[in-house]
Amino acid sequence: MKIVAKGKMPGIHQSVSLRGVPKAFGTTRQSPGMLPFARAVCISFLLLAGCATVYNPVTRREERTLYTVEQEIELGKQVAEQIEKENEICEDKADYVNRVGQLVASNSDRDDIAYSFKIIDSGEINAFALPGGFIYIYKGLLDIIEEPELAAVLGHEIGHVAARHGIKRVQAVFGYQLLAIVALVALGDKPEAGQIQQIANDIFTLVILGYSREDEFQADRLGTIYAHRGGYDPRGMVRLLEKLGEQSRGQPITFLSTHPPIEDRISQVEIVISALESEESR
Repeated sequence: MKIVAKGKMPGIHQSVSLRGVPKAFGTTRQSPGMLPFARAVCISFLLLAGCATVYNPVTRREERTLYTVEQEIELGKQVAEQIEKENEICEDKADYVNRVGQLVASNSDRDDIAYSFKIIDSGEINAFALPGGFIYIYKGLLDIIEEPELAAVLGHEIGHVAARHGIKRVQAVFGYQLLAIVALVALGDKPEAGQIQQIANDIFTLVILGYSREDEFQADRLGTIYAHRGGYDPRGMVRLLEKLGEQSRGQPITFLSTHPPIEDRISQVEIVISALESEESR
C-alpha cells in the first residue's frame, strides 16, 4: 500500500516523516592502509557476491536478485531505525497489533525473516511495509478497524514483503548502485553524507510509493488468504476497503496512479473469498 497526503484518499499509505538519513549507513570508521587496487577488488567481490538466486514462495519460482535476504533485512532495518527516530511509536495496543501480525505472518508464504509490527502515533489512516518485514500501522487507522480488519491490513503488508515487492523496486531502480555503497561501508569507508541522504530518501520513496497496481491487487489477495489461514473472516478485507472508501467521502480524492480504485480491489477480493469458500465446502 502507499502514502497519500492528509485529506486525500487513504489508500493505505500516507505521509511519514523521514527528515534524516539512516545513520548506520555511515557510522563505521575507515580502515587504514587499504590500497585503492585492493579496495576495488574487494568492492567488486562484494558486488558479485550480491548476485544470488532467491526462491519466491509467492510465485513459486527461483528469481535472480542483487540483494540477498540478509541485505534486504539490513536495508529495511536502516530505514526502520530512521522512521522510529522521526516518529513517535505508540505502545498502547502494541501487544495486540503484534499478536495479530505474528499470527497472520506465521500463515504467510515467507518464513525466512522475522516480522516486526509497530504503531506510529499519528491520526493518519495509513500502513506500510519496508523490505525485510518491518511493518507499521498508524494509530488513526487502528482506531477505526476491528480485529479481522486489522488482520487484513497487516496481511496486505505481509503480502508485499512475502512477494518481495519492496526490494524488487529498489533493485529495479538502483541496481548495483546501492550495493556499492553497502560494500564501501562494509570495508570501513564513510561515503559522502549527501550521497547517502539522497539514496536513503529515494529508497524510502520507492518502497512507499513505488508499488504497481498489480502489486496492490496481489497484496490484497495474499492478505485475504493469510488472514483466513490465521482463522480470521476473509471478509475483513472487504470491510477494510469499504471503510477506506467511507473515509474518502466528502474529501478531494487524488488517487495515486499505483492504487487501483477501491471498487476494483473489492471485486478482486470477492473472487478470492469465493474460491476460499468453495474450497472449504469440498
